[in-house]
Amino acid sequence: MISKYLKEEVKPATGCTEPAAVALAVAKAAKELVGNVYSINVEVSKSIYKNGLFVLIPGTEGLKGNKIAAALGALVKAEELDINLLHHTKSEDKKKAVELIEENRVKVTCNDKIGVYVHASVQDDLNNVSECYIINSHTNVQKIKLNSKILFGSDEDFQENKTFFERNGIQDMSLEDIIKISTDINEEDVDFIFHGVDLNMDAAYYCLKQKDEFVKTPGIILNDVFDEDNIAEKIRKYSSAASFTRMLGSNVTVMSSGGSGNQGIVATIPVYLYGLYNGNTKEEIAQALALSHLLSGYVKHLVGKLAPICGVFYSAGSGAAAAISYLMNKDRDKMLDTIDTMISNTTGIICDGAKESCAFRIGLSAHETYISALMADRGLYVEMDQGFIGQSCNESIRNIQRLNLDGMKDLDNLILSILEGRG
Repeated sequence: MISKYLKEEVKPATGCTEPAAVALAVAKAAKELVGNVYSINVEVSKSIYKNGLFVLIPGTEGLKGNKIAAALGALVKAEELDINLLHHTKSEDKKKAVELIEENRVKVTCNDKIGVYVHASVQDDLNNVSECYIINSHTNVQKIKLNSKILFGSDEDFQENKTFFERNGIQDMSLEDIIKISTDINEEDVDFIFHGVDLNMDAAYYCLKQKDEFVKTPGIILNDVFDEDNIAEKIRKYSSAASFTRMLGSNVTVMSSGGSGNQGIVATIPVYLYGLYNGNTKEEIAQALALSHLLSGYVKHLVGKLAPICGVFYSAGSGAAAAISYLMNKDRDKMLDTIDTMISNTTGIICDGAKESCAFRIGLSAHETYISALMADRGLYVEMDQGFIGQSCNESIRNIQRLNLDGMKDLDNLILSILEGRG
């Protein structure tokens, strides 16, 4: 099960994954056309729209937004069309994409759907229209149509729209069950997991070595601020640096988790660095990283793929905190105490769209994963029935789900009004 999850939900990605999903949907649609692309219309959920509105796009030297991502999706050439498509952007692609936008031939609007939803409609100069739907996951192509004829998928599949956890019959598992199955990995899984670690650590090194004006010297700032001899500060430094690399539009690939590059960073870097610090074996670190990925995805499945609250805390943060606790003591009760402490301390930090300053939150989340695990290891944790913390970890997560779906259902509208008001 864990091997299947890693293959489906842990993927290399360049840049923010929301505009990357927009680009992918357009690319899948445009691939079916015979003529040259004439116009592009994309409809997305509020969450996709918000995260792509003002984020820097790789390969564009400072351009931002869903429109440029959509235009590039129709133009960038790659052997495989996947979430890493924008990594292949060339200067001529950027030039043509800008021309399409300036000629008002690219439109991106949002609807009232929640989570991941992208519907791309691309018309060529021969009046053919191709459509692609990506739903529920950033790479989950549900349906492709050409001139209203279904080429891939079906209306029935479109209606089902099931997540990985639903399709594999594990949506009703407890956190204890997820922890139990997540460390059952093979040699191929270990190699893949550490490939993800290498990508994310390379992204951190990229930032820390930068001294040019484009990245506003965050590398120098981070090197000056944090003490590498302090493991908590080192975790925060490298996690922030990796996120700075991608959020500043650098053409550098990271390993995402559950559709998010930033969550992939939090799921890997704190666990890896702590494992080295603690002297754990490579196998133990790989098992902990597998747990981090799967647990992060499970919590995200319960709460929502994209939510008004920041996922690097409640999902990736929970996974990484439990994984660090695993490396400390392999005590399941302490791992659950760690999760309750992590989410009690950090839930409620809102997602106000993808942008450069997300890197500071990634650092904060990464730092708290270690602190929460350390406290639980020493017998200090949040007791049950405090605030939204329930009688069990699963109940606590369900309460966050209610906060997200019921308590914050209008928050994205408010955030969008603020963001669009400055556009």
